Amino acid sequence: MGDDLHGFVAETRVRTFVDAVQWLANAAVTHYPESAAMTISCTTCDDTGWVCENHLDRPWDGPRACSCGGAGAPCPACNVPAEGEAAPMPEGFRVEIDKDGWRH
Repeated sequence: MGDDLHGFVAETRVRTFVDAVQWLANAAVTHYPESAAMTISCTTCDDTGWVCENHLDRPWDGPRACSCGGAGAPCPACNVPAEGEAAPMPEGFRVEIDKDGWRH
């Protein structure tokens, strides 16, 4: 009887886990339909345009972001500025200091 009970509990846990994963996937598509259609065109930076300065193969932001604490650098695959130009900054970026000093 003990073995049957443990098998039932294990099967129930697996079934519950699978149900939870399926529910989360359905909820994501239902509440965020655009995420289901999203595709990543640059796998180096996950379309953020920025990578870790110390690890150029890891995104600087997002779910797969590098956690080493290094500075961000333009993605060498998709965010290469023209000669003499600066790379486009990420959305929400605010300059605090530049060659002319502090900005307020």
